Amino acid sequence: MQIHKITELIDARKAKLAVLLCHLNADPDAVCAALAFSQLLQRLKPGLSIEVAAAQGPSRLSKSLLSHLPGRLVAEPRIEDADVIVLLDTNTVGQLGEWSERVKGSKAALIVIDHHASHPETEGLATLSVADEKASSACEIVYRLFKEAEVDLTPVEAQALFLGIAFDTRHFILASSLTF
Repeated sequence: MQIHKITELIDARKAKLAVLLCHLNADPDAVCAALAFSQLLQRLKPGLSIEVAAAQGPSRLSKSLLSHLPGRLVAEPRIEDADVIVLLDTNTVGQLGEWSERVKGSKAALIVIDHHASHPETEGLATLSVADEKASSACEIVYRLFKEAEVDLTPVEAQALFLGIAFDTRHFILASSLTF
């Protein structure tokens, strides 16, 4: 159960701040996965402060989606103050642009949630990796985490995950039976 490993790590670190990071020019899969995961964490760990950010901001399409979804991205995440950093839809720290060195130098636990092939450097840095190359999207993996936690999705969370999955599967053309 991956969600239990995540919450155990948060507890072990006595985490007060979690920073969720998306890759450069974050697409809807990255942004929606981060927003939904932040809501899951908020319910599982109500005292945890959470910041969501996209390196150099979200893509134009993601900005449009964000205008219809609650939640916001911070422009300058407190990476150095984080107890836990979560990379979503980001399999290399290099995809964080100017934030990459800050993440590498951080003492925070690093969690990777991704559907891309893992990168050796990231594997070396990660405290925990929740990766599945067979998943259609990071949103699909986040959906599984909700299911593992036995937490019902709100309509907004379901909408965010649906949009991220629809984007990364090219409107379900690349979806598998697991996606559905």
